[in-house]
Amino acid sequence: MNFKKAMLSILVTAFAASSWGCGVIELETTMGLVTDGETPSEINVNVVGFTGSTSLEGYIVMGMAIDLDIISVIFGSDLLAILSVDDLLFYGTPMMFVGNDTQAICTIVDDATPGGGDALINLKAGTIDFNMILAVKMLVENPDLANLLPDGFPVSIDMSAQTDMTLIEMIGMLLGTGSGFTISQEIDLPLSVPIRTPGGAIVYLDGVATGNLSLTSVPEPPVTPGLTHCANLVGGA
Repeated sequence: MNFKKAMLSILVTAFAASSWGCGVIELETTMGLVTDGETPSEINVNVVGFTGSTSLEGYIVMGMAIDLDIISVIFGSDLLAILSVDDLLFYGTPMMFVGNDTQAICTIVDDATPGGGDALINLKAGTIDFNMILAVKMLVENPDLANLLPDGFPVSIDMSAQTDMTLIEMIGMLLGTGSGFTISQEIDLPLSVPIRTPGGAIVYLDGVATGNLSLTSVPEPPVTPGLTHCANLVGGA
């Protein structure tokens, strides 16, 4: 028996022996932002000529509801996973905006449109195709800018990426141990930033966000001084 068949046998046995059985299984997987290397996570903002760049660290906890049956596993059919964003927190380095230092930039889920999507897992091909929307708000720490930007920078990121996933990585994802598979998404999208005028009215300024998000599976959310600072600022979100 070759290695791939052996791992498939282990996977099938694990499914058969588990309490999941056939049907839909629900689990969580944590993705941490890649902060170094060739594709670090960063976002560049340009709003009516005001530009800035922030480097990101943080994590996403995704819920996955996988439509599973043993026949699909054995014969290598696509497994459909419905994705939800259960938790998200990014810390961004300060940047200048309208002549002011933003201080920390904390990104959280936009509760009005929390996003989600689906993934197709193909064990035979060893691939997983992600298609999901991350609807987030980039909030600034500087109180003067926070008053000017009551909803921060609302950003909706379309994550459409394919990554290779070995059977070992699949097992690691199912067991929640983290397995090192990575997805990367270039960002180039329009912004509509709500600005509060001195009279209290809200006007919208057009802009653009560019950059890159690279995510790799990790056993648990990372803990850094920046993330701890943001968690305190946004009330532990």
